[in-house]
Amino acid sequence: MAKLTPFSCCVRAPRRKGFTLIELLVVIGVIAVLIGLLLPSMAKARDTGRTVKCLVNSKQMAQAAVSYAMDFKEQIWPIQWRSSWPNGPLLPNTDPGGENIGLWAMINTNGVRRPGFLFQYVSDAHEIVNCPTNKRRRGDGQVAWNLWGVDLGVQFDYTMLDEVEGTRLSSTTNIVYLPPGSTAVNTYSIPFNDTMVRMRHIPLFFEESTRWYNQSFRDGRFGNLDQVTTRHEKGGHVNYVDGSAELFKAPNDGDENRETVNKDWSAKLMFASNTPSGNRWFAVGDADGRPRPPAANRYGFLNQPQ
Repeated sequence: MAKLTPFSCCVRAPRRKGFTLIELLVVIGVIAVLIGLLLPSMAKARDTGRTVKCLVNSKQMAQAAVSYAMDFKEQIWPIQWRSSWPNGPLLPNTDPGGENIGLWAMINTNGVRRPGFLFQYVSDAHEIVNCPTNKRRRGDGQVAWNLWGVDLGVQFDYTMLDEVEGTRLSSTTNIVYLPPGSTAVNTYSIPFNDTMVRMRHIPLFFEESTRWYNQSFRDGRFGNLDQVTTRHEKGGHVNYVDGSAELFKAPNDGDENRETVNKDWSAKLMFASNTPSGNRWFAVGDADGRPRPPAANRYGFLNQPQ
């Protein structure tokens, strides 16, 4: 047995007062590595969440259009007033700022602005036309006052295809689009072929590219050289007359800030036929160098394109 000295009971091991500098540096390094690994995942999750919210907005807009149609002979709301109903000459829905805004978005009566048909079916929740990624911003940061008393860059991140007005929910018309660079003609007398891409249904609203040309024309209308945004995984959302919506990835040059006519898809490349094989295809709208087809001025043009 070991002998105890008079002071052996009072001797204690020295206490540690904290981490050493090296230990602290190791801990900090581990935390930095974890943050570096987590941040991209968090950013991707946030982007995914915004994309999902944008899709939900688009689908709600389509459902509102369907609800309106069910109240009005199963036809989508008009884009403009007419001198006589339903196929008289179009009358401008003139905005005090000089913009011919579609009736889905705004109705101007004797200079008084009020929300259009869409907002009557969504309790005037104008945030529904706000993409959570873009938030109705312009590319140059400029803003303008809108009918809700809010300063924003663009009126709407989603715009309506003019020629879909009057389309019946039961319409069986087929819509295809041609590749960028195709000749802008009014009619193709050819059967459906592998240069055409069939759209899943009749498109209603497109998530328009802010630069091309939503910030230039704040009218809420999609046509001619207007393009779809690429902000969501290189695509933008499109909804349809059947009430559905999807992420639409149109052909493009990969740079939304640059317009390349022969590489970027635009609204002028859509054609319609009311037969599945499509022996004749009719341009859905107007385009630079191609006048608007006279029949496209009809309310319900896409029910019987010609």
